[in-house]
Order: sequence, then C-alpha cells, then structure tokens
Amino acid sequence: KDNNNNVIRGESLSHNAKNNLIISPDKLTAVVGLDNVAIINIEGTTLVLNIDSSDDLKKLVKKQKQ
Repeated sequence: KDNNNNVIRGESLSHNAKNNLIISPDKLTAVVGLDNVAIINIEGTTLVLNIDSSDDLKKLVKKQKQ
C-alpha cells in the first residue's frame, strides 16, 4: 500500500486518489480524484468498479457469458 492506502500492482500514477486497487501489469494506468475503486487492466480488458459494488461483478460476468 502507498501513503494513500492504494494497492498497486504494475504501472500506475495516481493523484488525489485513495483506497484504490490498481492492477495493470502491461500498461500504465493513471488515476485522478478517485476513491474506493478497483481498476484491473489485464490482457486487453479493463474493469473499473466501485469496491463497495464488488458483489455486482457476478451479475456482470453472467451477462458477458450470455
């Protein structure tokens, strides 16, 4: 975790952002003014969601499979 409680794996720049999860091993991901967000940038796909809404991810995955 950095000083703003962001968990970062890969390349990322952030400003005025806290309590985020950023996973971006292959591309630079820049985050400005966001709190409590997960940004996952893997293999040509980007997922951005409010961490408080992570339970809704199952619904999104189900839609994608249809």
